[in-house]
Amino acid sequence: MNVYSFSVIVLFLIYPIRSQQELDLNDYSRLRRDILKRSAVVDKVPPDVSNSKNVSSFVISVLILDVLNIDEVEQIMNCILVLEIYWKDSTLQWNPIDFNGLNSTNIDSSSIWLPRLVVSLGSKDSLYVNLAEVLTLHYDGNLTSSSHYYLSFRCHVDFTKYPFDLQICGFGLYPMNWRPTQMRIKDEFLENDGIFDLTGNWQLVNHSSSVYKNVKYGDFPRVDLTVKRRSVYYVIVLIFPMVLTSLLVPLVFLIPAETGEKMSYLVAILTSTAIFITLISEVMPRGLTTIPYLAILLFEVLVEGLCAILASLLVLHRYVQEQKVKKSPATTDSVQDETKSGQVSRAVEGDSDSLASVRSSEKETRSRVTSRVLDKIFLACFGFGHVIFLLGLFCLSDWLQNIK
Repeated sequence: MNVYSFSVIVLFLIYPIRSQQELDLNDYSRLRRDILKRSAVVDKVPPDVSNSKNVSSFVISVLILDVLNIDEVEQIMNCILVLEIYWKDSTLQWNPIDFNGLNSTNIDSSSIWLPRLVVSLGSKDSLYVNLAEVLTLHYDGNLTSSSHYYLSFRCHVDFTKYPFDLQICGFGLYPMNWRPTQMRIKDEFLENDGIFDLTGNWQLVNHSSSVYKNVKYGDFPRVDLTVKRRSVYYVIVLIFPMVLTSLLVPLVFLIPAETGEKMSYLVAILTSTAIFITLISEVMPRGLTTIPYLAILLFEVLVEGLCAILASLLVLHRYVQEQKVKKSPATTDSVQDETKSGQVSRAVEGDSDSLASVRSSEKETRSRVTSRVLDKIFLACFGFGHVIFLLGLFCLSDWLQNIK
């Protein structure tokens, strides 16, 4: 076989392939030109749903990839999602037979009419959703837009059970340039186990989608996410230190009054409590509508510390009185003489008024409760009251209900 014959055979084999590619390219170009010349595309007319025979469908599919975080102060949830939107425009249909079997094509979103989606409860940066730049158009008039989005929307955070709280946040998508009487909306939520991955402070508990019924604005799909806070960090940093600090308050009554360390001990405890207040205030918003259980615990520590200071002042005052009585020489002689002879008249020399005053002071001192006895009484009262409070807060309330 010579070179000429071989070249003829190669050309004979390649020509049909090139011809088919050129034919497909011509059909594709011819289809695009046919679509772009239609009046519905040129004038960007919305789908005509006035004819009951051609009712357009509007489907929104949401796939949550990750919930990044929740800003508790601003009360905004941030998440990454894939948003797929399907709608039908009967004016964009064609017969695949006329275009060599082509049943779909890509078209620029700027060339045709697009639904303008509004995010209900969306933040200022995510109030509108811009569709993909390139759409997929099928022969039956169905259009598909698929793209990734960083979505932020408002989320009312309930701090009652903080940090063992569950939060339900949701958002809706509403086509504002499509009258509700001209559309039929279907909602679809793609569920995929393992695709939901909350790597931050929150753990996904449940997710659901529904069609929100509204007479004024029409129906629109809504997505709800139920997330639970990961509480291990807060237990280590907040709960355990606060409970331990509150348990240390009654122990101030084990410190002897003569050491002079009672007040400095309580001041150190109140200083650590002030640090907890700073940590909590950075997380919670200013417009709280309910009182968190953690704030109740913090308030109890403050009140207990204040009461312990007052009780310690009473103990120290009693201790100072005891020391004054012990340092009095008249009282010392009186006590010694009473022990030896039992006769008070021979104990102290002086006039009768001074002797009566000493006796009166001694009897009053003996009748009073000593500082050590007061320490024991306050230790029992504060310890018992605090244990009852902790049992009621952790066991009887629903604070720990969401821990599993």
